[in-house]
Amino acid sequence: MSDAKRIHAQTGPSRFEMDSMPKTRIKATTLCVIDTQTHALAARAMRLSLTALEFADALFLSDSGADTGGARHIAIPALTGRAAYSQFVIKEL
Repeated sequence: MSDAKRIHAQTGPSRFEMDSMPKTRIKATTLCVIDTQTHALAARAMRLSLTALEFADALFLSDSGADTGGARHIAIPALTGRAAYSQFVIKEL
């Protein structure tokens, strides 16, 4: 596999390729990202998902105000570890 193909396989389609692709509609689904540790990666995943797919709603729950590509940002306190994350999802979400 060439270096260009290997990089493409690791990073996915380019922004130009994503913009020219038709969006798939997922009508009755809310995309939800919860992140307080890897803000840039979580925000990128949200932006890429919203570029390729059309959801009924998109929520970005985080202690950061990162650019989420149009998702609604909901501020939450920092979640430190799996136990705090699980507690938040099960009891507070």
